[in-house]
Amino acid sequence: FENSKSAVLLLPDEKSINEAKVEFAMLGIEEGVMLLFPGETAELQQKITELSRLDKFILLTTYEALNLRLPPKGALSKGTTFIQSGDEIAYEDFIEYLFSLGFNKERYVEEPGQFAVRGSIIDFWSYSEKLPCRIEFDGDFIESVRFFDPESQRSYKTIRKVSLAEKVKTEK
Repeated sequence: FENSKSAVLLLPDEKSINEAKVEFAMLGIEEGVMLLFPGETAELQQKITELSRLDKFILLTTYEALNLRLPPKGALSKGTTFIQSGDEIAYEDFIEYLFSLGFNKERYVEEPGQFAVRGSIIDFWSYSEKLPCRIEFDGDFIESVRFFDPESQRSYKTIRKVSLAEKVKTEK
């Protein structure tokens, strides 16, 4: 791992994946270790996006992952926009953009593909993120970007930049 940027370790089952994760932690190699359980196809886009952000990673998965249907090459980057604090984006245009990506407007954001509007705050859950995001506008200027807990709906981590991605269909 010290001589390579990435490694994929194929294991026979989920139990072996969890055991390998513990062993890497005992070796002090926790950062960059990603788990992919093939049954979690709903999280596949988020996992691929997360891996693309890492300079170095070890992916722990099962042999079943070799049969996963992946999005077409370039589809993830094509359908992904990065939003960061300090950006100038028209508030109404941002809402229209969410609709154009196929996001559904809801009262509260509880799962990927949803967004909610409350005054100068727009919450959304990108298909490429583990957690939902809260953007606070000051006119057409993004004042802050934060992750929030979907259960309590409370902000908990301010971030500089977040990805906003439409749901990518996998190849058949």
